[in-house]
Amino acid sequence: MQVPFLDLKSHHAPMLEEINCAIQQVIECGAFAGGPFVAQSEEDFANYNACGHAIGVGSGTEALWLALLASGVGPGDEVITVPSTFMATAEAITYCGARPVFVDVDERTYTMDPAALKNVLTVRTKAIIPVHLFGQPADMDPILEFARRHSLFVIEDACQAHGAEYKGRRAGTLGDAGCFSFYPGKNLGAFGEAGAVVTNNSELDGRIRILRDHGQVRSVLNCVLWRTETSYADLTRRTTIEHWPASKRLSLPLKQFSPVMFITFTRSGFKIGTRSFGSWAIKASAVEFIIPCPCTCKRLTAVWAMGQKTSRSRSAALQSLSHCPCSLS
Repeated sequence: MQVPFLDLKSHHAPMLEEINCAIQQVIECGAFAGGPFVAQSEEDFANYNACGHAIGVGSGTEALWLALLASGVGPGDEVITVPSTFMATAEAITYCGARPVFVDVDERTYTMDPAALKNVLTVRTKAIIPVHLFGQPADMDPILEFARRHSLFVIEDACQAHGAEYKGRRAGTLGDAGCFSFYPGKNLGAFGEAGAVVTNNSELDGRIRILRDHGQVRSVLNCVLWRTETSYADLTRRTTIEHWPASKRLSLPLKQFSPVMFITFTRSGFKIGTRSFGSWAIKASAVEFIIPCPCTCKRLTAVWAMGQKTSRSRSAALQSLSHCPCSLS
């Protein structure tokens, strides 16, 4: 059975009429960047997250970048984050001219290990970016305490954690700012690229709004959110994040792999906060790949098992395939 990597068509189908209506309203209005639709969605997203401000931008990467710039991060500074994330987290740091400094994750949650922060702190450290990965919130209390003790900004990367909670508060609202992506494949997606920054700091809100649109306060960078994106994202928020039944959230199909993977995995049972259901992370204790012969004989060979069986079994399996009469011909 072929499982689609991302089936947005099925996702859109139940609300297609509403989507078309929202886009038609934007077309009839005739202003496609900024404006009342974006302002309304910013207000709605701020209310959804129970925070003071939400600023729409062009992507999750821009959200991180502008939040860092507005916090004063620049050349010569260091920002602590984790390597277990999408590349945009570190990329946004380098856009500011700063240097990403990595700490390891807690293997129980795949998120930042607060105990590791003290090992990388220097006089150049300006901020921390904890990543709420796969919808799992990072353990924010010790991270925030460490940041307060050393006068550091905390910019949350919540691009994969729309709707997740930590001790009764939404992910993205615990630090100085939280950054979200509305890429189509996210829990909350738009038609194309879009993002937002949320914050309870009015001064930070003002600086980000100035930065996102060439220095204009009302709307030095063109990172404004398009109306078509925000209209669709608002519909998605209202019809999926809070209203999907638990049974549907738990029946999201696993992606199909080729070659086939047989996975033995265990659950740690460790929980921090309330996850949002965007991606499923599997911690594998053993993985065996079944490789088909590259010719027409359809022969299958086990290639690699994680753990004690590593390169030796992989090498032996590949060697056995090389002796296949079909491949030699």
